[in-house]
Amino acid sequence: MTTTDGAKEASDEQPVYDQEDWPLQAPRLAFIGDDALALESYARGYAEAQGLSLELEMPTPGTLARWMHEDDLPEAEVIESEARLAELYGERTHWHTLADSNSAVLLINVGGQKFDLFRWFLDTNLVDGGPTQQVDLQPMADLFTRWAAPGERTGSHPMAPLMKAWFATRPRAASASDREHRRIIPAKLAMAPSSDRRAGKLFSVAAHLQDGPEGQLVMPGFQHDRQAPALPLALYDLGLGTMEPKGRNPSAPMALRLMVTPILMTNQQDRHGNHPVSLEIPLRQLLAELYPGPRKPRPTEYWPLLMRAAEALNSPEARIPWYDPDLGRGGQRQVVIVGDIPRGPGALDDHVQMIVNLPPGSENGPQVSDNLAWWGWKSGPAYRALLNLAYWWHDLGVTTRPLGQRSDGQGKFWGPSQNPEYYPNMSDDQMVQIVFPTSARKKHRTLVSDAKKVFAELHKAGEINIIDGKPIPPLKALPPTSE
Repeated sequence: MTTTDGAKEASDEQPVYDQEDWPLQAPRLAFIGDDALALESYARGYAEAQGLSLELEMPTPGTLARWMHEDDLPEAEVIESEARLAELYGERTHWHTLADSNSAVLLINVGGQKFDLFRWFLDTNLVDGGPTQQVDLQPMADLFTRWAAPGERTGSHPMAPLMKAWFATRPRAASASDREHRRIIPAKLAMAPSSDRRAGKLFSVAAHLQDGPEGQLVMPGFQHDRQAPALPLALYDLGLGTMEPKGRNPSAPMALRLMVTPILMTNQQDRHGNHPVSLEIPLRQLLAELYPGPRKPRPTEYWPLLMRAAEALNSPEARIPWYDPDLGRGGQRQVVIVGDIPRGPGALDDHVQMIVNLPPGSENGPQVSDNLAWWGWKSGPAYRALLNLAYWWHDLGVTTRPLGQRSDGQGKFWGPSQNPEYYPNMSDDQMVQIVFPTSARKKHRTLVSDAKKVFAELHKAGEINIIDGKPIPPLKALPPTSE
């Protein structure tokens, strides 16, 4: 506060700031509008020059800053961009991102001085004479101004490498597969304990969430003696709450099914590389996958569940750990993002946009049951079991073998063998982990008994064969010759 002559009056009361909650409005970043205009102009010009579709998502200062926070940001492009920044601004210049839960800003840190935004805010607002940190932060718009100035331009534009990486990771439109049989779920989504010889080859090594033995990072649940490959364990109960169906064998969690469904509907040719795809799925078709029973749900039934499931898919628990040995790095990725869910008259004929962003190496994997969607609606334990059995049976060259020549002459087709000798024995503990991968609330004897009941139900329904005491895949007809 100030006195009548304009001098600051001393006060023992100082504002209290919560470093986690205070907004980015604190630095008074009034140049955001200039950044947005300059970036939009450059991004559109770059896209046109590269022959890219202008329908691709264009970056804003906020989305670009948040993208540069992601685990799987292409490091090579950032290094190249910052090298070009240094040519303009001097050594040790780098991009500096400021982000909180509400907004994000991308700045240029000239000279590479260490910068604490919270301390800067306190200094600026509470210390007489201005901030004590002497840090040269330039808005993004300054780059475009300096680049356009006579005599300043050297080499290539510093923003070009970022735009190259940005547009390479924007979702491209793809058609959802109309294939109803022999759908394939990527093997790389599942993790196997390090003792499994398939870990790191067919499946990912359990990794990335908490410290484990010998410094390894393991997913919760995998720090114990797991004996079967599985999805990240948090996915099996993702989004469970009071809105989920109840009963002895309730449906599998909507969030889990809403994640698996668009993955299975992504054509194998669209899983190559490291590029997300955007699927436009009619709401009527999506509901048929999620509610395959005879009675169709009312909007008051499905819409709250879909919204809750879409929200759960945005949570940290829904991220899939991944590692690319060719790049020597990895991260945790949100593999399915659900867009607007239509509501109101005519909503069933509207489309739901679903972005599928699979990790590297997701082209191949095991076949899942043709009736997986039905089991997801009928029985959560059976749905989890069928997903995990697909991974349990998947062993290229051993249980998954070439079964004959494709009729179209395009090589051989592969499928599960019917020879029980190729399959491992399954213990009671392994059966429990397949049917109840996250259960810790029942006695072991009860879990074994319940798991055997689920296996008996699946055997009676023709979903599994039991030969010499081993569960093996059911006999199927020959696969089609094309997707």
